[in-house]
Order: sequence, then structure tokens, then C-alpha cells
Amino acid sequence: MLWGGVRLFEYLLALMRVFFVISMVCFIPRLFITDKGGASSLYIPLVPQQGSFTLGLENIKKDFIVQICPTKNVIRIGLITNNYATDQQGANNLNVLEKKDLCIKKVFYPKYIFSGQDACQNALHEDDIEFYSVYNEGFNEQMLSGLDLLLIDLPDVGIGYGYAIALLFDAIHKGMAEGLPIVVLDRPNILGQKIEGSLCYPLHQYIPIKLPIRHGMTIGELAQFYNMQVLNGMAHMYIVPMQDYHRVEIAQTYAQHPLNVAHTNTVYGFSICGALHYVAPFDVGVNTFHAYSCITLPASIDFSEHRWYQLQVILRRLGINSSFCSYFSDSKKEYCHGLRIHIANIDQVDIFRALLVILEFFKSSGIMLAFSDYFDQAVGTPLIRNYIQGKISKKELTDFINKDLEIFYRSAFGSFMYYPLPQVSLI
Repeated sequence: MLWGGVRLFEYLLALMRVFFVISMVCFIPRLFITDKGGASSLYIPLVPQQGSFTLGLENIKKDFIVQICPTKNVIRIGLITNNYATDQQGANNLNVLEKKDLCIKKVFYPKYIFSGQDACQNALHEDDIEFYSVYNEGFNEQMLSGLDLLLIDLPDVGIGYGYAIALLFDAIHKGMAEGLPIVVLDRPNILGQKIEGSLCYPLHQYIPIKLPIRHGMTIGELAQFYNMQVLNGMAHMYIVPMQDYHRVEIAQTYAQHPLNVAHTNTVYGFSICGALHYVAPFDVGVNTFHAYSCITLPASIDFSEHRWYQLQVILRRLGINSSFCSYFSDSKKEYCHGLRIHIANIDQVDIFRALLVILEFFKSSGIMLAFSDYFDQAVGTPLIRNYIQGKISKKELTDFINKDLEIFYRSAFGSFMYYPLPQVSLI
């Protein structure tokens, strides 16, 4: 009898352990959605369907918007977006949202990449929509007048100095100032889960917070981070999450989707070549079919084919494939020769380390490198320039960057919404 009682006790204890594990798995992720100062940061209740990944755009419901503005008969929405914002079938987000019976009255887009005509192409009620390009001047009171809610659907390139981040943060800040509720439709970070590189401000707009060059966060996590760290949680903001999002697997699958491949190749290249663009005499293929995917030099510079082969081997060791390329550069007004890079798996590449290795290689090869002020702005510090120019040691550079990354990760931890969590990649 005693033995039977012991076995029963062990069985009950095992059941309690299983229940505890399941409870923790379900509960812990909710701890990362934090309310500060009475602000709201909300998940839409979703019915999980195993293996059914969906975007925030695909998950948004009209009933949810009505709950946010219950006193409005017609909820006038301002959409902040760009021309990469489609659903997984390639449908324009305006069409998707209007089919959900959401009243889009204004569309705000980054001037550098998007046109109002492109945005409203095939939209159901395009004649009723006002379009505004937003650039250095940001949002103003007149733009936001007559709106009841801001809806943000912004694919991001995953780079800290990207334009989308500046637009996102400014929309949250100005929306809060105007007392507008803000809904962010979450999307994958196609650069995966790594956090690495120096901390920098988003370009072309002053934003009072720095992000790593590769930040590892989704657009919804970035929105929460900004609300918590800069606005002290005061923005009336809601996040519409992705369903069944795995930070590595889904990001890789999403990036390889036929609708996204061209954009993905450019983004992968931009993660390295975006900063090289601001270093002479490099040309990175801007205004070609392989923009930001090239590392080339003008033909007038004597650089042997053997040295390009050497760089090709070095890049391969870093997880970056490459092929030889040649094209006429509009900016250089001459032909450029070099390598076109291709990254198959971005989670196997440390982009910041690759940037340093490339700069070190060309310096050791006798190429005189001239850094523009935009380079320091893009990477967030003059220390990288100073290191390449021999003014500081590698240890001084790595100690500074690694310390900043560790501080950033601690401050951003409460904004993470998905597993696996981002990984810090120290130099």
C-alpha cells in the first residue's frame, strides 16, 4: 500500500511539472509586453494554427479598431507605409485594409522610395485618399489633422540607420503629441536574430535614441522599444503581432519567398555596402540592377585580379559568396570592376565584422580610403574611421562597441515579443 502511495505521489508530481512548464511557456512571452505610465501595448487575441505564419497586416480586424475608437461611427485612419508593404500573396496593403472595411483617409510614405501613384495603384477607393511624402521635415500637425488613428505597416531593412525606423519613431512621437492611438502591424526582420555593430541614429531625421547597425528586432518590437525608452510608455500604442513567427526560420523563409527575393538580395547587400557607399573610391552598384550588392573600384585604379581573388576567399570564409562583375557607374563616370556579393544565409554572417575586414583588406592593399561625414553618421561613431586610419587600436574599438551592445540589449530586452530572442554578436 505504501509503495502504491509513493507511485501515485510521483505521478501527480510529474503532472504538476508538465503543467508548470506549459504555463511558463505560455506566460513568459507576455511579460515582454510591458505597460508603463498607464500606456497600452496590446496583443490582438489570436487562435494559434500550427505552421500558419501570418503578418500583422493579415491579422488586423475591423472589430479591433472599433474597440480602440468606440465612440466614432467612421474611424478615419492615416496609414504610414512604403511600397514593399504587401501581404504574402503580393496584394497591396491598401487593398488588403480596405477589403477589411477600414477607412484609410491619408497615406504617409518616405519620399526617397515611394510615390503616391505607386501606393494607390489598384486601391479600391484611391480618389478618397490623400498622399503625403515625409522626409527630413517629418510629420506636422496639418498632416495629422482630421484623423482618428494612425496605422503603421512598414517593412524595415533591419539596419539601424534605415529610413523606415526614422519614419516609425517620428510617427509614434507626433501621433502621441496629437493624442492619436497608434496601431503597428508587425513584420519580420529579414536580417534575422543577430544584434551587432556600433550604435547609430536613423539617417535623415533626428531621433533621440541609437540602435545597433544590425538591431535584430521586428518593427513592432522597435515601436515598443521607442515607446518605453524614449516616450516613457506614454504613447497610446497597440501592436498587432505576427502569428507563428520564428525569428530565424520564418525570417529566412519569408526572405526567400519569390515576391521578396529581389528586395532581400538588395537588403542583404545593403547591410554591408550601405556604409561602404560613403567611402571613396568604392562603388556599390547604385543605379544598377545590383544596387548595394557590389564592392568595386573604378577601372582607373590599378587593382590586380589576384587581389580580387584574395578578397573573394576572405569573404567566403565569412559566409559571403561573390562573383566578378563589371559595369558603367553613373556616379564615377567610368567603368568599375570588382565583386558582386551574395549572402545565402544572413544568420551565418556577422555583417559588422565583414565591414571591418573589407576596410582592413583594402587599406592593406594600398588603396587610399576617404570617409565622408555620412559614413560616421551611418555607423554612429568616428571610431571606425579612426581605427582604419590608425588613430586608435582594435582593442579600443571593440571594447567601446561591445560595451554599448551589452547596454543596448539590457534596455531592449523588455521589448522582445518572439522566440528565439535576438542574439548579441560581440566583436
